Amino acid sequence: MEDIRPTVQRVLELPEVQRGHPVVLAGRAGLDHDVSWAHVLESSTVAGLLRGGEVVLLTGIGLPHSNEHLRSWIRDLSAAGAAAVMIQLGERWRNPPAALVRAADELGLPLIGLGTTVPFVDITRAVQTRIMHSSVTDLRESVRIHELFYRMALEGRTDEEMLLAVASATRTVVVLESPAHHVLAFHGGVGDDWEAILGDWERRSRSDGGDEGWLIVDVRARGQYWGRLVALVGPDTAPTARQRLALERGAENIALRRVIEGDGKVLELDTRTELLQRLARGWYPNEAAGRNEAEAAGFPFNGRTVVGIAVTAAGLSPEQLRLAVTKAAALVPVDVLMGADGTGLASLRPDQKPMERLRSLSGRLCRDIGPTTIGLGDQVRELRSIRSSLDDARHAALAEATQGGRRPVVRLADTQVHGLLAQLHRDPRLEAYVERMLGPLLADDHTAELETLRVYLDHGRNKSAAAQSIRLSRPAFYARLHRAGQLLAADLDDADTCLALQVALAARTVTATAATWTPPRRTGLSSHR
Repeated sequence: MEDIRPTVQRVLELPEVQRGHPVVLAGRAGLDHDVSWAHVLESSTVAGLLRGGEVVLLTGIGLPHSNEHLRSWIRDLSAAGAAAVMIQLGERWRNPPAALVRAADELGLPLIGLGTTVPFVDITRAVQTRIMHSSVTDLRESVRIHELFYRMALEGRTDEEMLLAVASATRTVVVLESPAHHVLAFHGGVGDDWEAILGDWERRSRSDGGDEGWLIVDVRARGQYWGRLVALVGPDTAPTARQRLALERGAENIALRRVIEGDGKVLELDTRTELLQRLARGWYPNEAAGRNEAEAAGFPFNGRTVVGIAVTAAGLSPEQLRLAVTKAAALVPVDVLMGADGTGLASLRPDQKPMERLRSLSGRLCRDIGPTTIGLGDQVRELRSIRSSLDDARHAALAEATQGGRRPVVRLADTQVHGLLAQLHRDPRLEAYVERMLGPLLADDHTAELETLRVYLDHGRNKSAAAQSIRLSRPAFYARLHRAGQLLAADLDDADTCLALQVALAARTVTATAATWTPPRRTGLSSHR
């Protein structure tokens, strides 16, 4: 909505004022002063007669004669909060005294001369009408903003949806930051300069934006402080009442959501998960924009070694795993950006070796939550390689899990054929291959034969060693193995046949592990925005 608040400049544009052929004699710096009233004041005494924001109308007849008294009078007007002085020229002065003009200019108080006579009542009526119109418009807008945010609070809207509403109402870029001055979420226009908005955010935020023109409201409720909501109004623009109101309502709703959901830490992690999804998707106008958002959110990217990771641990929900990894990473320390599915990014200094640092993280997690494996992806050199690094890390962790998860940190290259099968485990052709090779043994009444075949192949087709490993007599083991071969119509002494069956067994294990493996979906591919 257009800002129609009355200012001195807008008063000058009124037709009633224009009929007087107004000339700004001094104080142009104050033309953006808000106007609250128009008041005729033919008096040399100002004290107690003004409330602030008035356009003072006069002919000058009642003003003092000496330059010193004129300067004192204009200073008193400025101190009382007058918005401007409008003098009808020709009654006393054709040209106001230079001392009066200079004093008004020094104070930034607009001094306006009317060259043609205009009834003051016409001007006051026009100004009052404009003020009333602005007040009614402000009231309607306030009601609209209250209703909008009240409805959003009832619907439990997310932080991002709240920021979108605030940005729309204020027509500014809006940023939600944590108590540590890290960007949790922001909303800006498509054409905005992301680098200028987010670059060096923490330093700028600690000085409240310096002279950039920030409007700031705390996100706080019930004695708890969760951060700040910032509107980048601009250095040359005073924030409006509507902008402040929208920012306050947005901050209140964000705080209310944290009170209701009861865990601000989880909500903060949610915003970092959303950042990871955006980075993985590459939804940025350029490389620098994505890196700047990561840096502003407290995840160092530039000049660091960034790798994809996937963390597996038994018996934990995705949220518990994410919290545990974040807590352990802070103690190691290593910077992490974790998703809701156990995959994420780790950022290390150039002098740190990823394998060594992540072994420390895995060790900390083992002490905190039990046996843990971390899959490690390739180094991320550009945003577009994030997804492949996350995928490699996840497949490495999945492949290691199918082999018992003995190694604390594993790369995809370390997992050999199990890594390949992990990459293909969603491929229906792999499922068809398993069914084709092992189908007759997959029924419940043939589990003994299937297990016998697996043990036989795991022991390199050494029947005696295989029988001993499962504590079965050799005749009984041979009989089961023979039945397995008959059901499969396969020669279990043939090396190629056994290799094909061993791949099928490994594929079945990978597929079964993936079906129960926490978590169920891949970072960067879930629905967002």
